[in-house]
Amino acid sequence: MSGTGPASVVGQHGEYKLVVDWIAQAWVEIQASTPDWEFMRKDAALVVDAQKISLPTDCALPIALVLEHQGQKRELFHLPYGEFRERYRLTVFGLGLPVVWTNAGHVAHFSAIPDQPYPAELEYYRTPQILTEGVDTPLMPERFHMLIVYKAMEYYALYENAPEVLARARQSYNENISELSRSYRPAISLARPLV
Repeated sequence: MSGTGPASVVGQHGEYKLVVDWIAQAWVEIQASTPDWEFMRKDAALVVDAQKISLPTDCALPIALVLEHQGQKRELFHLPYGEFRERYRLTVFGLGLPVVWTNAGHVAHFSAIPDQPYPAELEYYRTPQILTEGVDTPLMPERFHMLIVYKAMEYYALYENAPEVLARARQSYNENISELSRSYRPAISLARPLV
């Protein structure tokens, strides 16, 4: 594009508004391309003091919930919501130490009514970050920020019907997304032998 580019992301119109939107959309799509980017992991301290508690609003996919009980940490067993409902549908929950949990949206459900408040640590993957302000910084490591530009260039190239820009954008994007995946996705490990 010709010109110096927008000075701010706020209040843009016309082609600059498209550029701002393409950049925001590119970042969301990169985050959503896999559910387990390491830079999207987050921890939150919770208190489990009821049979249902609220989870952080940016929790997209829980990884683990660890309760502290009598100076010991114990990870609760997570069930998918449908399976939890089926298993506990007719259960009258009693007081005790929860051992199983599920989540429906941003609400955690437990297999018991906690008999005391339990400090807990939730590890989870966040919902995609949306860039809205000029000072917003992507959660991704800075050396990969050009990925957002390359993805936005694809949208621009399709809009302008510019195949040479599209080819360059896709090549650069593919090279860099591969490196990001190698660096910030969980390593694949083989199962140990059964014997």
